[in-house]
Amino acid sequence: MGEAKRGVAILVPVSDSVPGLFVHAFANAYVSIISKGLALTTFVNEAVPLEKSRERLFSDALSMEPELSYILWLDADMLVNSGHVGKLIDFMDSHPEADAATALYFRKSTYEPLCYRRLAKGGETKVPLESFMPEGSEAAEVDAAGLGCMLIRTRSVKEKLLPSLQGRKRIFWFDPDGHSEDINFCLLMRNAGMRLFALPEVSVPHAGGFVSRWHYEKKKEDGKPQ
Repeated sequence: MGEAKRGVAILVPVSDSVPGLFVHAFANAYVSIISKGLALTTFVNEAVPLEKSRERLFSDALSMEPELSYILWLDADMLVNSGHVGKLIDFMDSHPEADAATALYFRKSTYEPLCYRRLAKGGETKVPLESFMPEGSEAAEVDAAGLGCMLIRTRSVKEKLLPSLQGRKRIFWFDPDGHSEDINFCLLMRNAGMRLFALPEVSVPHAGGFVSRWHYEKKKEDGKPQ
């Protein structure tokens, strides 16, 4: 396979409404990518359910010619700034062993980070997971994360993930007895030998409510016995 073109495809699954602040956030991502001299294309899809939208976006990005270096998943409620996207790109450029890198973000209801490690070994997508919070500022390898803001190496998808699927028709699916579509996708990546890293220094707020590492740590501290 030839050398991938230096560039990024941004994939945005869109729900019924898009927060106005996301327009500014998307512009930040655009400026960050262009300022690094990278080519840029975008795909937006509002199909429902969400897994159908992700499936279409991913297929469109992988069919691009010439192939770009990275795919950036960016949900329409993630308020990224230029520093967020730039750090993800810098990490991937400087860590060839990494197949994907995710920003750190938190549930607005529980303050738990949306990145996970498996509680059991094996290739089953229904394997139990635990929420994982990286210590300090160093990138930490994880098994799964939400696709709110994740950068994936296109070549890794084509050389590792796709050959491992063995005729599977869907790679995004919601399982009411298992995991959401983005977690199932991440577990497929891990089963294919792809390595995913969470970057604690890249903490992105949701529209409508900022939840930071400080909120997570404070809740954890408040829950300790006195």
